[in-house]
Amino acid sequence: MQDTELMKSQFIDNLKFFGSLLVMSYHATGILGLPTLWGGGTAYYIQKYGWLPVELFFWSSGYFMHLKYSGQIKEEKICFNEYIKKRLRKIYPIYFISLLIAIFMRGFLYKERIITFWDLIVNILTLNTGVFYIDGNEWRNDIGWATWYIGVLVILYILFYYINKLIRDKDNKTFVYLLLVIIGINGMGVGNSFLYNFYVQRGVVGFFSGALIALQFNECRLSNTKVKNICYIGFTFSLVMFLETLHQQQLGNAKIIAIFDCVLMPLLFIVVQNCVWLGKLLNLRCVKNAGALSTYIYFFHYPLLMVYSRALRMFGLKTGYWSVYIGLAICMIIISEMCIKIEKHVYNHVTGKK
Repeated sequence: MQDTELMKSQFIDNLKFFGSLLVMSYHATGILGLPTLWGGGTAYYIQKYGWLPVELFFWSSGYFMHLKYSGQIKEEKICFNEYIKKRLRKIYPIYFISLLIAIFMRGFLYKERIITFWDLIVNILTLNTGVFYIDGNEWRNDIGWATWYIGVLVILYILFYYINKLIRDKDNKTFVYLLLVIIGINGMGVGNSFLYNFYVQRGVVGFFSGALIALQFNECRLSNTKVKNICYIGFTFSLVMFLETLHQQQLGNAKIIAIFDCVLMPLLFIVVQNCVWLGKLLNLRCVKNAGALSTYIYFFHYPLLMVYSRALRMFGLKTGYWSVYIGLAICMIIISEMCIKIEKHVYNHVTGKK
């Protein structure tokens, strides 16, 4: 049953590819030193809100974690040690490789920062975000540039396990998930303490919004055509209003995150579940293969763009549209090859596959 639900919801994981592309484009505009309001139009929104698709990673993680592990934890088929080992086997190898690359580039090659022994310990143990206060960077000490969300994800994994271990009733679990989302929304931009700061609050809102949808609507297929049309119209209207709100710059980041996680993502989930052609599109083989690259893109795009930017400066080339497109293309080619090599030589060794 769980495997069937996971397969039917694969499109959510595939969506992360498009999110990772936006995050990569967002960082590219900053790393390449492009001017503010570069190009206008779409490029402006990428520069200003390109960080938002990270929410898709939190949301999908919460959704799939509930589908895959909630039942196992409830029935005591998996202990905490086995559970956390499985999760770390999934994310830690690629995280550790990206960390080594960042240590070499930032500490030795470009000498951007002094990396202390404490920095190494904090990052190796995935305590790089939300745990220790750092002057000037508050609750974030990630050597690996864009790897801050891993520290938050590990915290969420632990919290998720003990919620499902201690609370077995569906209604009570719904209440706790919803309460955590509300606490996260209310705390963003206000709370600033150990395990209760913007980074952790942001992760909590996305992760448990996804888990809540998995708990209540793991399959939301509508039979009534009128209800379907209402959902399609509702999603379209919400998306248009959301984009208009971004354009008018009427809301702060906390409210933007709340709307994305609690309104747009659930509506998108319902729409894709019930729109046949959109579901087929997101489950095409090419889209699935692209979705498998999303985590690699997230972890490795930043150092690759850094090298690319230095190369442009070394040869005295100006940055512009063409340099961004070429840079993104080069990153995708290299990341695709890295994905193949890492899957073959690292993950197969860690999981014992041949």
